[in-house]
Amino acid sequence: MRGYTSLPLLLAHASLRAAALSLLLAARASLALQPLTGRVAIVTGSSRGIGRGIAEELGAAGATVYCAARSTRDGFRSDDRAVGPEVGELTVEAAAEAVDKAGGVGVACPRDTRAASK
Repeated sequence: MRGYTSLPLLLAHASLRAAALSLLLAARASLALQPLTGRVAIVTGSSRGIGRGIAEELGAAGATVYCAARSTRDGFRSDDRAVGPEVGELTVEAAAEAVDKAGGVGVACPRDTRAASK
């Protein structure tokens, strides 16, 4: 009977396939966690919102992230948008620390990228 195999042989193949798939997924997951190790990224607007999220994800992927933003702990603060206290500190230094915590290397770069002359 063409196309049919015995049940024990079919189960053996299924368990081998499952083991191989499990190993493949584990290897892919470990590669996905650190694909940017040794790479450098610059993220502007990294003190809040999408920029902050991008900086943290790049850090989680192993990158060195230069976090650029206007809001700093000891200088200019960009308070043009209201946020609740549960959001936490929205400074470039806090963004660099979040990158470090995520597994990358965060470097705080206080900058106002709106004006090239500054």
